Amino acid sequence: MRLLINSLLVLLTVLYPFAVYFGLEHLQPRYLAVLLLFVFVMRLLLRPGKGWQRRDSVLLALLSVFVALVFALNSREGLLFYPVLVNFFMLVSFAVTLFYPPSMIERFARVMDKNLPDPAIGYTRKVTMVWTAFFAANTLISGYTALFCSLEVWSLYNGLLAYGLVGFLFVAELPVRWLFKRHHQL
Repeated sequence: MRLLINSLLVLLTVLYPFAVYFGLEHLQPRYLAVLLLFVFVMRLLLRPGKGWQRRDSVLLALLSVFVALVFALNSREGLLFYPVLVNFFMLVSFAVTLFYPPSMIERFARVMDKNLPDPAIGYTRKVTMVWTAFFAANTLISGYTALFCSLEVWSLYNGLLAYGLVGFLFVAELPVRWLFKRHHQL
């Protein structure tokens, strides 16, 4: 049951742009912001694994400030900045690991293989740089759609195209990784 609820909460988070698009027809922005905070808190509380982490407190505090501002201003435009904040957080999370190793992708890789060879460490650092650049671009594009585009364009980009680009980058890296492993006989 917990897995089903968690899956539903993840789906609601992914569908946020469409919830805003359709929700604004029936609800004030402040109520959609409170719903966003509720879904986020439930995701933190119900996720399997490590329990509460310092990062969770930071995310909850930032999201609470965001929701409080949207609530106080009852701002439709404020709701549109949630994807910008998410992408910016991802940008910072990946970028920081470039200065304080191991890099984010190395951390992911070590879940599968604790003993990464040196060439793989350099490769994971480069992949982390690519993801950092991606999140920087996505932050800017999400911000642009929030400021200068219609709600329809914002919903299309942030609810569909951005996820498609994440999937494309993830899939595009697979053959590059295969070639890298083959070249280094890993």
